[in-house]
Amino acid sequence: MNAVHFEAGQPLLAELRGVIRRHGAIRVILAMGVALLRPVRHPRTIRPDELPDHLRRDIGLPPRTEVASLRGLSARCGSGLP
Repeated sequence: MNAVHFEAGQPLLAELRGVIRRHGAIRVILAMGVALLRPVRHPRTIRPDELPDHLRRDIGLPPRTEVASLRGLSARCGSGLP
């Protein structure tokens, strides 16, 4: 019940009635409620200086080893390593 395929020309109400007919009104209402109450997750923002060298190369940035200001910084926490 997690994917509904719409065909061209069928109104949304007719498709919803078909889903209710196949799965039952209670299950459809519960699934809609769960979907509405599920928290929205936003991906964490990654700064370019946190990327490993192979990803930096893919987007056209120089490797961390060639950037003087980034030498010795950990990619994970951004602090100097002992």
